[in-house]
Amino acid sequence: MSFKKYAGDDTELLSRTDELIKEARMGTVVINIVDDSGAAIPNAIVSCRQIRHAFLFGCNIYAFNSIGSVEENEIYRNRFAELFNFATLGFYWRGYEHEQGKPNYAGTEEVLSWCEQRGIVAKGHPLVWSNEAGIPTWLPNEPSERMRLAKQRVNNIVGRFGNRIDIWDVVNEPIHMRAFDDIVSNAYIRVPIETLVGYVDDALRWANEANPKATLIVNEFNIMSKADSADRFYTLMETLKERNAPFRAIGIQAHEPRTDRFPLANVLNTLNRFAMLGVPIHITEYTPTSDGQPITGYYRSGTWTEAEQTQYAEAFYRACFSHPAVKAITWWDLCDRRSWLKGGGMLREDLTPKPVYNALKKLIHEEWHTQVEGKTDINGKITFSAFAGDYEIKVSDASGRTSTVSIIVEERRTNEICVRLIAS
Repeated sequence: MSFKKYAGDDTELLSRTDELIKEARMGTVVINIVDDSGAAIPNAIVSCRQIRHAFLFGCNIYAFNSIGSVEENEIYRNRFAELFNFATLGFYWRGYEHEQGKPNYAGTEEVLSWCEQRGIVAKGHPLVWSNEAGIPTWLPNEPSERMRLAKQRVNNIVGRFGNRIDIWDVVNEPIHMRAFDDIVSNAYIRVPIETLVGYVDDALRWANEANPKATLIVNEFNIMSKADSADRFYTLMETLKERNAPFRAIGIQAHEPRTDRFPLANVLNTLNRFAMLGVPIHITEYTPTSDGQPITGYYRSGTWTEAEQTQYAEAFYRACFSHPAVKAITWWDLCDRRSWLKGGGMLREDLTPKPVYNALKKLIHEEWHTQVEGKTDINGKITFSAFAGDYEIKVSDASGRTSTVSIIVEERRTNEICVRLIAS
């Protein structure tokens, strides 16, 4: 099966994104205002304010309440909540269940409750990973016992958090790893797809058994930069689809090789290819840095400075937000103080925002944000375009009647609502 291929430099491709974003991310809103008899009310005043995006703009929240002092932890939390509506919580098995039978549920509960209070969607990462971080020191070497305990872990965690965590990176980086029940091979090794598909399929079914409604993801790296990795990952996901494995999104990391700046044509071509599998795409880990290293993998030279980090991030977000298959972008580490890559945060070591933080905040909460004030026409109707998400609508008329309602605007469709103003 073929897919549309992009060509051209970043400037050319970016010139098209605004129109594509409107097509992909906005819906039409029609509000009808009537009185208690059902008659239309012309010239009613309508105020429509977006509360949150449907699209998931996120970051891992691994430094929650551990970035520094009480005051610094509060700054971290506030910066997170000001920008993001999506948080990735860590479930790395070795650290999460350091002692067998004693998983760190209390730590998860703390950050999860904070997210819930602010309407921030939570995701768990990862459940099954053949890397050392995903294998506790107490895990036995016998393959069937390892798989039994892995199944128990997945069932327990996904079942425990139910609908509170409804998105999971179930299997992490499978095409670069040994199969989970392989006790001989090194962690990072090229393994035939037919050897990997069984344990990946099993893990997805375990998670689905525990929460049939959850968004289950298989997550992988080097997909935007290395054709061989992209081919192998596509083959794996295609094979899983043929087996009716219950994955409901594809996770694509975007920070390997670590100094690469992916040309936007590569980004969009990758998205188009994986969109053919018919499920949403999540950009699960994204980390452009400001560490002063040379930029690689790009058609012009440069150095990773705060300015370059900002310029690339804004271009990358515009490109991904313009693609209808993409449903989430997750930045990987908010602050330089705890970033897995030097200079990879949006906040500096002292927690002050870098230009990239302010640029993305402007994009997400200003340019891609809808707030409308207007009046109904002679038929008691007002129509406008709005970014998909949750909205609060306030209505009033000349006689002093008022009403406040909430609606969810869905992208690429007409969202119609009738508001009735009743005399008190």
